[in-house]
Amino acid sequence: MVTADERRYPLRRDSLVATALGASVPVAYLAGGLASGLWNVAAFRASLSAEVVASLVVAAALADATVAVPVAAYLRLRLVAPLCVLGVVAVGWVGLGAATGLLRTDAVFGLGLYAVGLSPLYLAAYVVLGAGEHAVRGRVSGSS
Repeated sequence: MVTADERRYPLRRDSLVATALGASVPVAYLAGGLASGLWNVAAFRASLSAEVVASLVVAAALADATVAVPVAAYLRLRLVAPLCVLGVVAVGWVGLGAATGLLRTDAVFGLGLYAVGLSPLYLAAYVVLGAGEHAVRGRVSGSS
């Protein structure tokens, strides 16, 4: 059922909220690395090339999508399965980092690269489980 608020702000509000939450992930990661990881900004700027910038843009977009897609699916369609996948992924990576000792400030960057590198798998899981939940809800609401 579509509420009056959803009719007034069809996709704009949901998209903005999801994108803002997704964009906060790379921003928080960067701020955390600069503040607590004591990353050397001068050395980083010295090694910047077009390839590095392109890789960072792609990684930031994947991190954004990893968070934004399940949030948007929940806000727009009230799908819970993608949010559950996101929760399992986040808890799993933090648990793996804690168990292996990779949550130190000097090693968390590599763990973050693995997490972002596997984000297409998370996106596929969002689509498959979200579509399954949507289909089940359609059958349940259609049969009653």
